[in-house]
Amino acid sequence: MSDMDDIKARSVVEWRDPRTVGLPENDVDAVRKHFTSLEKFDLIPEHVNERVILAADKAVIDSYLKPTPGQGGFVLAIEAWFDPDDEWRKQRNESPGYPGIMKILGSVLWDDVSASMLLQARRLDDLWVLAMDHPLKLYEGYMPRHAPV
Repeated sequence: MSDMDDIKARSVVEWRDPRTVGLPENDVDAVRKHFTSLEKFDLIPEHVNERVILAADKAVIDSYLKPTPGQGGFVLAIEAWFDPDDEWRKQRNESPGYPGIMKILGSVLWDDVSASMLLQARRLDDLWVLAMDHPLKLYEGYMPRHAPV
């Protein structure tokens, strides 16, 4: 088994219903604030990525239950510590309009995105430049289907 296959085999997504902790549905800022408060108090298990939260709202669920032809299901990836007023991010200006959340095609989540995050090779805002021109603002990998060849 390759190193990536080994990591993939041990990777687990732990879904939590935000309503069980009093958070409103579809409120990304509330989810982010709750998650970062857990991290501050060291209440996040060691195996959990502390930089990215995966989420599923109605659009995500529908992308799997009622898929659009030519496109697979996707998940929401939320940058846990996103600050739109961060001066470093503003000066970097390599990801214009990056909102701290993006849709990621499910088929590239493990092999592409998780590997990049694990190796700290890319962050979500690095991936945004490949998603921002997609009609759904969807990251499809380095060779997106909608891109001209």
